[in-house]
Amino acid sequence: MPPGWKLEFVPVTLPQRDTVIAARAYFAALKADPAKIYDFVGSAYTQIQQEGMKQDDPRTWATAARMARIRQFEESWEKISTSAVKKSYEDLIAYQVSATPSLAIGGRYVITPDDTNGDRDLFFRLAAAMVSKSM
Repeated sequence: MPPGWKLEFVPVTLPQRDTVIAARAYFAALKADPAKIYDFVGSAYTQIQQEGMKQDDPRTWATAARMARIRQFEESWEKISTSAVKKSYEDLIAYQVSATPSLAIGGRYVITPDDTNGDRDLFFRLAAAMVSKSM
């Protein structure tokens, strides 16, 4: 990333119980141990897609945190405010995200792999070009 730029992952949050709980879990894991967030996301995917756990069940997320070896997840869970979750929903609306993954670049442009017909290399070249344009 160019100096002064950052990459921020924002969970897709809709006004539905399951995505609100998932976003809260993501923010709790990030707060508890940011270095293990990708392990947490992978563990959550496994619990939901392969083990059949429910996305709207807090036990799913506690299990994912345990699998990712995140300590103090439950304590962090209690500290996540509704405003943190609400902001991820507001970002989704503001950027008019219609597909995942989506990249919002410079607060002005939103691109998805759909813009490059799924061509991964072209997608990343487009992202780099949009960052350059935004600078």
